[in-house]
Amino acid sequence: MATIAVLHAGELGSALAKLLAEEHRVITSVEGRSAATVERANSCALEIVGSLQNAIDSSEAVLSSVTPSESLTCAHAVARCGQVSPTSLYIDLNSNGADQLQGVTDTLSPLGWTVIGGAVHGGAHRLAAEGTVYLSGDQSGRGAELFEGILRVVDLGSDLAQAKQLKLLLGGIAKCSNLLQHELRSIATGLGLEDLFESEIRSFYPFLSDWYDRYYPTFANHADRRLDELQDLNRLSQAASKTGSGDPTMVGAAASQLRNLIDEGDTT
Repeated sequence: MATIAVLHAGELGSALAKLLAEEHRVITSVEGRSAATVERANSCALEIVGSLQNAIDSSEAVLSSVTPSESLTCAHAVARCGQVSPTSLYIDLNSNGADQLQGVTDTLSPLGWTVIGGAVHGGAHRLAAEGTVYLSGDQSGRGAELFEGILRVVDLGSDLAQAKQLKLLLGGIAKCSNLLQHELRSIATGLGLEDLFESEIRSFYPFLSDWYDRYYPTFANHADRRLDELQDLNRLSQAASKTGSGDPTMVGAAASQLRNLIDEGDTT
């Protein structure tokens, strides 16, 4: 059993904490966090240990699960806690890009941390049934051991960026598919075919309509984050094209479409 510090008790962090507590001691600090985070920490299996320094000093591994814009802030806060044992793991599970992940690594590695790039595929409320954790980087195998028997975990090896790259690619399927469906539904409405188009989708492509029903109603809640992720994916696809991976255009078009929908207030 390991002691794992989850930073912080957001929607995903608290869901992970509940599952990890089946096999490990799971702790956190709510120092400087919002009332909602404090409430989630109190309602799940997280043991609150006071200051962030206490959480770092008491743990063998840190799971960082914050918003992408907070990922570097979280790393800097951990860095202010000082030098750690060279066996300490910092698993960055945030939906951040390559530059942010490198910034996290540059911040923490000189202090003894082994940084592992990570990503969680599957919504927080479906994590136990459908969730998968992807890990990559030096000692990613040690990180994978923390999740064994708790969640499906895929160890991608030593390339730090690959876990997040895979998550971007998988997430791109959902985002692009749902944006396409939204556009086609709008066209059908303009042609007076909305009801028939909807029924035919459900007849011929039930998995797509189920996916849309589950995914799109929450689109507006996270539209800006999803745009950031599509833009990260577009940068990844453009970089890959320079190594002979074709000439990608669809991801960039999807990002432009979502940008327009956000500007028009049409993400519901």
